[in-house]
Amino acid sequence: MKDHPELQYVGLDVADTRDRAREFMQRYGWTWPSIVDPQRRRAKKLGADYQPFVAVIDADGRIVATYAGGGEKSIWEGLIARLPEEG
Repeated sequence: MKDHPELQYVGLDVADTRDRAREFMQRYGWTWPSIVDPQRRRAKKLGADYQPFVAVIDADGRIVATYAGGGEKSIWEGLIARLPEEG
């Protein structure tokens, strides 16, 4: 995330209360918006049935890559590489 300041991030919290999610984000210094989704409606629309789950969405709102599982730098870089080049 620090390696890619040009990207924008949004969290989708399916497991915590709003307060617990806020505490978690503060603990790690994350500042992006987080959407509370306890019924997992938004998560289901993305195809997220596992945590953590990443959806890479292009500037036009299209999902270009998804990944379910823990994050390693090489995985993140591979997902980001699937974004189209801006012209």
